Amino acid sequence: MIDVSLTTVKVQNFDKTVVSIPASKLITESCRNWRGMKDSGGRPIKRPTHIDMRSIRFADEGLLEKFQRFDMLKGYLQSRLDEVNAHNQTVNTDLSELVNGRRLTNIGTFPRLYYGVPKKTLRR
Repeated sequence: MIDVSLTTVKVQNFDKTVVSIPASKLITESCRNWRGMKDSGGRPIKRPTHIDMRSIRFADEGLLEKFQRFDMLKGYLQSRLDEVNAHNQTVNTDLSELVNGRRLTNIGTFPRLYYGVPKKTLRR
């Protein structure tokens, strides 16, 4: 809490935003303690992101070349491509069919591009 007065209570959230709450609300309604959110390093998603399912596809050479031009994706894409290629060589599958083996998708690179962090480190 930052400030307590007769009518309002000012609270600083874990993301440094300040909220004024009427003092009566603290008595009549329940409050959620978000300390765990601060301790875990997580963050709330403030806006929904709508994705058209028909736009999800495997990343072809042209799309991968386009992604390689983005600085924040260069290292990530190379490590993911190495991982996918190593897996495909290990299982020795026929890659002429799209359903065989592992491949990168445009939605798989989305969290890295959107949030700027690897998909595995996102808090759920």
